[in-house]
Amino acid sequence: TIAKRFASGYLLVRIISRKFSRQITARLRNEGYAVTQVHGEGRDGEVDILFSAMKRERGEHALEVIQQIDPAAFVLFDNVEHAVGGFIPRLGAAGISVRR
Repeated sequence: TIAKRFASGYLLVRIISRKFSRQITARLRNEGYAVTQVHGEGRDGEVDILFSAMKRERGEHALEVIQQIDPAAFVLFDNVEHAVGGFIPRLGAAGISVRR
């Protein structure tokens, strides 16, 4: 709880889904999230890795969306200390600059 209070207002979410990455990407984008999808290789073969930077308060909703589509998805949340450029919907402008 204390860590959340002092953390930045942004998260980086990484999602690995073996079978449902396209559906997760489409749904998150439809819900207003920016998503970047890259191809990778995991222990058991090919996977897509999804990246999404978002406001912290949207993280729980994003996780609900992901788990509705693929309850077995591997999801990582990281605090963003500094980011420049890019696009986060609902901010009204391209790019973010997050500093502590």
